[in-house]
Amino acid sequence: MNPIPEKNTVPLHVRNDFPSLQRKHRGKPVIYFDGPAGTQVPLAVIHAISE
Repeated sequence: MNPIPEKNTVPLHVRNDFPSLQRKHRGKPVIYFDGPAGTQVPLAVIHAISE
């Protein structure tokens, strides 16, 4: 299995909207294999729910 360079994955401006995508393990971004009912929540939704 060959690693995919980060530049070919989700664009940085999109990743920044999802706090869970900021996580790293051993200095590398964490990859989530998730279904449509997953837990990836945009920052705007987190702010709306917390208010």
